[in-house]
Amino acid sequence: MENLFPIITIESDQTRDLKFIQLIMDNTGLSKKEVESIVGYNVITPLQLSLITGRGISAIQNLMRPLMTMNGFYTALDRVYPFKIFDRPGPVFIHFNKKCEDYIIKALKLKSKHGRTNSNHSGERER
Repeated sequence: MENLFPIITIESDQTRDLKFIQLIMDNTGLSKKEVESIVGYNVITPLQLSLITGRGISAIQNLMRPLMTMNGFYTALDRVYPFKIFDRPGPVFIHFNKKCEDYIIKALKLKSKHGRTNSNHSGERER
């Protein structure tokens, strides 16, 4: 059976494509430095992914939920646990892998297609 609580070490990942960083900047209003600080590691939090894509946290969390298929468990976004708390997994993060990057690209292209941008970063809803 697949490990449902994969432990991972947080590592710097400076291999992100400049077009990818620019896509996020164009759709969020974040500076290059802010985007690089978010996507510069091999993990991302559900909140960070929500802010980048404009999708709700519950939508992000649903994509992290394992589904049982005929071939075993599947998740649209891979959950990882970089911090153990005693003998249990700690807080959940999203593995910033190809699946995550593809999800961001798809979400941002869909968002820009519908003319929505996310320039309000205060955490308040726009009125």
